[in-house]
Amino acid sequence: MKNQVKPRPGPINPPLAISRHVPLRRQSQSRGSDRIPSLASLEERVDAKSGESELAFPVFGAIAHFERRLISERNRDGFAAARKRGRKPGRPPPSAETVSTERRLIEAGMTPGQAAHKFKIGGATGYRIAKSFR
Repeated sequence: MKNQVKPRPGPINPPLAISRHVPLRRQSQSRGSDRIPSLASLEERVDAKSGESELAFPVFGAIAHFERRLISERNRDGFAAARKRGRKPGRPPPSAETVSTERRLIEAGMTPGQAAHKFKIGGATGYRIAKSFR
């Protein structure tokens, strides 16, 4: 009884969020010398080569594409509404003090990326600042 395996702790029935997505397994079907890969659901037992899936998978793809388009439209509308309120999306620009100090560091021999890292701003911003005073 010394080397007995203890059961892992956790819920017996997984929560709904975990059990909602369908795990897929790759299968290969042999037809002569060709191996044709296909997908099969491990829970619903739907074969990806069946007539049902020929209809279902393109429909799922179209729905996903539609959702992506809705998300991008909502983002555009949100940015436009923020601009009307006087807000700019993105990070605020570095202060004049940061720019002048970074300029001195670059002139002292530090690379723009290293100088930007000192002020915790992006390397591209450091190079943009360096380019502006050349």
